[in-house]
Amino acid sequence: MSSEKNIVECIKIMRKLPVTKMDDNIIAVSNLIYEDDDLLNEFLQKVDNRIEISEEDGVFIKCEHNRDGDSYRSHHSNKYCPSIEDGRLPSEALRKLEIKFNKMFSIYTKAYYSSSTVCSCYLWDLGDSIEDGFAVSVLIKNLVNMEKSVENGVWESNNIVNVTFTKEGDKLEVHYKLTTSIVLGMSFRNDTCGDVNLSGTVSRQENIHF
Repeated sequence: MSSEKNIVECIKIMRKLPVTKMDDNIIAVSNLIYEDDDLLNEFLQKVDNRIEISEEDGVFIKCEHNRDGDSYRSHHSNKYCPSIEDGRLPSEALRKLEIKFNKMFSIYTKAYYSSSTVCSCYLWDLGDSIEDGFAVSVLIKNLVNMEKSVENGVWESNNIVNVTFTKEGDKLEVHYKLTTSIVLGMSFRNDTCGDVNLSGTVSRQENIHF
C-alpha cells in the first residue's frame, strides 16, 4: 500500500472514532504505525489535535503554532512557558498586529459564546519580511458545564489564514487561504433518550483573492 494511501486510511480511522477521546485515539493509531517514521510524522502533522489551555502566563491556548520544543509562547507576554532561549518570535510588525487580533477576538468570543470562552491568536512570518506573507491562527475553546439539560460540552475551533501578496506593476493582489477545523462534543441525559454522547469534527478550506 502506498504512503499516500496509508495516511488517508489513518485519517479515515480517526474520523470514525469518538472525538471526546481524541488524545487516546492519536496514541492508539500512532502505536499501530510507529515503525514507519515518515508515515507517523505525516499523521501527527495532519491529525486534528485537541486544544489545550495553559494558565502559566495568563490564560492562553497551546497549539503547534505557538510551540517551540516543549515550550509554548503566551500571546500575553510574548514569552515561552517554560522559559527557553532563542524561541521563535514573530517580527515586530506582526507582534503589534497579534496584540490587536487578541484584543478584538477576546471581545468577539465572549460576546458570541460565553464569558468562559478562551481565545488565542498567533501570527508568524512566512518569509524574511511581512511583504513575503504571514499566517494567522485564531483558536477558540468554549466549555459548557451543567447548563440546562447539558451535562458538559465543548466547541473547539482552529482557524488558520495564510496571507500572501503578488504585485504586477502598480497593482497589488492579496491572497487569503482560510482553513477551519471545528470539534464539537456534548453529553446529556433525559428520560426519553437516556445517556447521550454526541461528538463530531468538520474541516473546510476557502481561497479568496483581492
